[in-house]
Amino acid sequence: VEYFRAAEPADAAWALALLMGNKIPRTVNSRQLRGWLVEVTQLPEWLIDECYDAVGDLSETIALLLPAPTGTTDLPLAMIVEERIVALRGLPDEEQRALVLRTWNELEATERFLWHKLLLGNFRIGVARTLVARALAQVAGIAAEVMAHRLM
Repeated sequence: VEYFRAAEPADAAWALALLMGNKIPRTVNSRQLRGWLVEVTQLPEWLIDECYDAVGDLSETIALLLPAPTGTTDLPLAMIVEERIVALRGLPDEEQRALVLRTWNELEATERFLWHKLLLGNFRIGVARTLVARALAQVAGIAAEVMAHRLM
């Protein structure tokens, strides 16, 4: 409720879509991310594979192995999705690489982890749709059943 009351409309729309289980189509693949990780970290592939085996999640493994960022960003959710994920689609490989490396350099490990989940289409959150509908209904001042119907 607090988030939806305070969020900018575009951010709230993206948050709603993601909380309702909608996925952003994959724009880069895991092979590309692993290759760029090797390039950035200079770690041997076997060591990255061992880390992945220990962690069990590629998004988290990459987030943990990357060096600390030297920059920051204050881009809101909508701009992250639209300018850093959706924008990758259709870019030549070298421009995709540059945008991914730039983003890696601006996000902290937890932010990178979430960004990778969105980027690879693996973002899943355990929030019941009814809970989201109730929160939105409270913000809008309407009955939860009406909001649930509208969300359908």
